[in-house]
Amino acid sequence: MPTGARLDATFAIRTEHSGDIEPVLTRLGRFTDLVVVDPPVRRGRSRHVLDTTLFSVGRPTRTIGSP
Repeated sequence: MPTGARLDATFAIRTEHSGDIEPVLTRLGRFTDLVVVDPPVRRGRSRHVLDTTLFSVGRPTRTIGSP
C-alpha cells in the first residue's frame, strides 16, 4: 500500500429496484453498512419497510424525514 493512502474513504450509493419490498430489501440490504428509510406511518407500506429493515436485514437503520 502506498505511503499516505487513506483507508477511511466515505461514499454513498442510491439505487432503485422493483418487486416486492420485503424480499428485495432483505436480499440487498444485507450487503450495506447502513439502510436509510422513510419514517413509518401508522399503516401502509412504510411500516412494512421499517419492520423488514429492522428484523430481516440485520443492518443499522436510520429514518430520515418527518412522519
